[in-house]
Order: sequence, then structure tokens, then C-alpha cells
Amino acid sequence: MNQRVVMGGFIVRDKKFLIVKRSKNDSFLPGFWEIPGGKLEHGESPESGLYRELLEETGLKVKPISALSSWTYGNVDKTQFIQIDYLCEIEQDAQVILSEEHEEYRWVDFEEAKKMDITSPMKTEILKFEQNPLVRTYFS
Repeated sequence: MNQRVVMGGFIVRDKKFLIVKRSKNDSFLPGFWEIPGGKLEHGESPESGLYRELLEETGLKVKPISALSSWTYGNVDKTQFIQIDYLCEIEQDAQVILSEEHEEYRWVDFEEAKKMDITSPMKTEILKFEQNPLVRTYFS
């Protein structure tokens, strides 16, 4: 079994957070909504990998504030993914520009996210974020 580390960015702005919809042509979870992020490259620190992935996927330059959560999930090719999610602020206000991996984005609040087509594990993570005292300071 292989292992890969994945960084997720819970990007907040104006009491909402960014979620992106995976392309329908993607081989991994096509059409599902998720927080943006991606795999660390060999030798990258979690923060630099997160910064790179979020810039690639959203066009946004972000500042990681704090690690929020870590969790694991598997894939059909017998790879275990270890995901670390960070609370992030936008460093430089800019328009979201999606990579080819995603086809749509939305800034949503927690109630809106609960109604969207999100995988059960990702939804569980978002619910944990909602209860996190640090996250709550951004939504009060």
C-alpha cells in the first residue's frame, strides 16, 4: 500500500468559505464539491505545498493560519491518503481562477455547504470546522 499526504485549504472570506467542484471528467470523485488542495511533492513542507496547491487550483495566494484537522481515506489503487486541512486567509484579494481539475466554485456558509453534493468524509470535516473555536471567530 502507498501513502500520499494531501493538504486542504479551508479558505475564509466575509463569513464564507471556498469550495470547488471537481470536473466531471476527473477520475477521482468527479462532480463532488470539496475544499481545494492537493498532494505534497517530495521535500515540500506542508505549508509550502498547501500554498502551491491552492495557487494552482484557485489562483489565490493564501496565508495558512493553523492546522485544523487530519484524516485518512483510501482509493481503488490501494493508496492511503493522509489529509491535513488548514485554516487559510487570502493574502492578496484576487478573483478565483480554477485549474482544469475543477469546473465551478462557490463561497458558502456552513448551512449552504450541508445541502451540497459533498462526500460524507469531507462533510464530516466541514462540520468539525464549524465547531472549531478558531474557525468560529471568522464567522461571528
